[in-house]
Amino acid sequence: MTTVTVADITKLSPEGVRNIGRMLRNDLYVIIPNQNHISPQDEVEFCEKIGTVDKIPPDRDFDRHRRHTAEYDDWNGVARVTGELNKDGEPGLFPHKEEINWHIDQASTIPRNCFLMLHGVRGTSGSVTGFINNIITYNDLSDDIKQGCEGVKFHCGAEHGTYSPKSYKFFRNHINNSHKFDLVQQNASGHTGLYFPFNQIYDWEGDKGLFDLLVDHVTQDKYIFEHCWEDGDVVLLEQNLLLHKRYYFESIAERLLHRVSFNDSNL
Repeated sequence: MTTVTVADITKLSPEGVRNIGRMLRNDLYVIIPNQNHISPQDEVEFCEKIGTVDKIPPDRDFDRHRRHTAEYDDWNGVARVTGELNKDGEPGLFPHKEEINWHIDQASTIPRNCFLMLHGVRGTSGSVTGFINNIITYNDLSDDIKQGCEGVKFHCGAEHGTYSPKSYKFFRNHINNSHKFDLVQQNASGHTGLYFPFNQIYDWEGDKGLFDLLVDHVTQDKYIFEHCWEDGDVVLLEQNLLLHKRYYFESIAERLLHRVSFNDSNL
């Protein structure tokens, strides 16, 4: 984890922002506190200096996604993550107070953006997000187990109730049967680690005992970093070798995060 102390990310040069993107590739999550003043437009422009932002194309069921986008129509790359109701009486993504268990966003999508920005807009104090760095967990495996991981493949998907409550139906049940994911992967910084979104894995081609061993291994307390949110925090996440989890939060209707998904095409 890297903490970047800067008064205003909107004042950084394009190269300064790209340097933060390179830190993100290397360290998997970067925290930039005290950015209470930035707008949805600022969020998108920051991410676009690093890569292409995922915006909702006209052919991707825009009406279904509209209620989750920030109320800034020209910048629909920003999603609301909140139980707070908008002017139309609709909540944002994941509006429930129950935990969202260990996962990678859009784990089954090919191609998939490798980075996320989360910006704590308001009501975040007391909420916690956990992270597991699967470069570190991989490096701590014995050579024999590393060898057993080589060549293991699987499909990814999602079902209601696997990592979020069964009552949350926004995401459709699916499995991407057209692509097999490698368990052991190398990122753009040359680090080898585990692509292991275990709550989203189907058709595991390795030994079942290995799967269970890896779940127990990566979820040890020593590998979990917990970020305690404060308003204004910007948290940047890598989305291949990093797992994250939102813990139970009673006041989700007052908590508003903005979420931007983007890639590293400008690095």
